[in-house]
Amino acid sequence: MHPETLETYGSHDFHGGIDVLCTAHYKIDPDSGDMLFFAATGPVITWYRADAKTGHVVESHSLDIKVPVLMDDFAVSDHYAIFFVTPAQVRLDHVMQGKPGVVWDEASLPHGVQIVLMDRRTHTATWHEVGGHWANTHFYNAYECNGQVIVDGHRITRLGTPADRLDTPVTSHSWFPPALPHRWRVDLATGSATEEMTSGVAGEFPRINDAYTGREHRYGYFVTTRALAEDTMSDGLAKQDFLSDATTVIEGPEALTSPGEPVFVARQNATSEDDGYLLTLWWNRLTGLSELLVHDAADLRRTPLARVKLPSRVPFGFHGNWADHATLDRAVSASRGGTG
Repeated sequence: MHPETLETYGSHDFHGGIDVLCTAHYKIDPDSGDMLFFAATGPVITWYRADAKTGHVVESHSLDIKVPVLMDDFAVSDHYAIFFVTPAQVRLDHVMQGKPGVVWDEASLPHGVQIVLMDRRTHTATWHEVGGHWANTHFYNAYECNGQVIVDGHRITRLGTPADRLDTPVTSHSWFPPALPHRWRVDLATGSATEEMTSGVAGEFPRINDAYTGREHRYGYFVTTRALAEDTMSDGLAKQDFLSDATTVIEGPEALTSPGEPVFVARQNATSEDDGYLLTLWWNRLTGLSELLVHDAADLRRTPLARVKLPSRVPFGFHGNWADHATLDRAVSASRGGTG
């Protein structure tokens, strides 16, 4: 898009380096600034790394995970790209028959869920059995500590239409029930994997301060899904403190509800991990329009620092990221043929 007018130029294919749909949940390597992402095509996962300065793909590697998993998100640590193999599958053959394309098929994974670690240095993949039949939705982050890879994210009991109910549609909240925050640990010496629930507050769209990508984080942010209404999915905004093991939840002011994915924006000259702002889009039930709310991430309260009333409704589930004025100024200069 044009950085000032938002005029659509078209799809960016990384100078011919990408010819397939990729995940919306890319990561930025905090050391190199490179863009890390993947594509899932049937049972094949392809990992990509793009140079942040040139926009060219400088690394790619494919691995076969044996089943066509619905893989929306992944995590990265210093040395690993992390993928979860779950019973949630994308079945294009069903779509061609007019049947549900996202299928929950526990029979496809008789041993339960697996975590795949791909070494970013060698591309060697290792498989780690967690067991059980469930699915991850989105991740906060991952990092390495004391010989373990630690992954934080949200876990759902089922995702998609059950394989034995393809001719009987399920409701949206049954298709996608509430998820709960979990932590997974993979012992690099023994290969064993474990999991534990980190909060009993149901929610989705977890995010962190992106400067901590691949590094140990203390805080995470997500929207809550405690009450399932017919016209909404989310009902509040939450902050998770992994150190004190506490979850803070706030409601929307007045008639605002159904917040979307929170985006953390660091304050200039920030002095701590949560020194910044949370940006979220909320729906106003009375007006039918959306509002952008700005909250203090370090002191989360119901009354926001600012409310920006929008002239339309932004669809729920909208993902986004923050670009500061310096980043946008460079984009504007480049679009005008400058060198900035």
